[in-house]
Amino acid sequence: MRTLVTMLRERYLADNPFRLVGAGSALDRITLRRRADSVSRAAQVGIPQQPPLADVFGSEATDSLSSTVRSLETDPVRRTAYRLLWPLSDSAIPYLSNGGRIIKGSFPPEELSQLLFLSCWIEFLTGRSNEVLAEALTHWCAITNGKAMGARLTQLLVNEDELDAKNASGKVHNAQREVERHILERSAKLAAESYEHGNRPSSIGIVRSLLDSPLDSHSVEFALAPIIDIGDRGAERLRETTRTLTWHDTAPPQELDQLRMLTDCIGLRHPNARSWNDAIDDSTDQLANLWIEHAVELSNHE
Repeated sequence: MRTLVTMLRERYLADNPFRLVGAGSALDRITLRRRADSVSRAAQVGIPQQPPLADVFGSEATDSLSSTVRSLETDPVRRTAYRLLWPLSDSAIPYLSNGGRIIKGSFPPEELSQLLFLSCWIEFLTGRSNEVLAEALTHWCAITNGKAMGARLTQLLVNEDELDAKNASGKVHNAQREVERHILERSAKLAAESYEHGNRPSSIGIVRSLLDSPLDSHSVEFALAPIIDIGDRGAERLRETTRTLTWHDTAPPQELDQLRMLTDCIGLRHPNARSWNDAIDDSTDQLANLWIEHAVELSNHE
């Protein structure tokens, strides 16, 4: 369920030329250019066309559609990345726009995996559910681990750019890596935003989904940079708070519980978490020592 009403300026979706012309991404680049020029001309004379999912991603990118499409003519990797993030077939687009039950056998397996991934990815972007993100990542792995999608995208490049199959396959692989990096970094950024806005359970859930995903662990850990930065800043604040603690501070500092939440989630998956644990231990020890000193002082006055 979509919960956001503001337009998302989402890379690869808001500016996706295949979405903006209302076509499946298997459309060849020559036809894409003609369709883009037609859509741009219509907009210039005051007859704008509403692309699919305009309620979510808007249509503002139509203004630069023709120039975007022309830039893609010499950039097969980015063109393939856009294809990965929009349904290959025209007939699959309504399922993203309107939902509905997918009848078994309606699409080839690779298109079904793509449609399921996109459906979950868009739902995650609008609702930030970590369960939906986990589903999206699983479907993404089905796309990249299977050979069928790669073979179709490779053939498109062979036909369009007159590349040999090996060269085209390499560019498809690079596009898959670029999209995967985008997915991971975007998810981590949304997790960081949720954390900073006070929705820490949601943030931690997203981080757990990333860490538990079947994607490459090093790529995941690298993408978590915004969350790691939050942890580093939290550890520094906790150290500063610890230095000023007195026995009057009967409750643990707020920063202690927040940092512990992050540490419990990330564990030892990132080297910075070790310094977080040190900050937590120092704060806990300082509190214990202050309480003991206060208890001894009270006892001496009795």
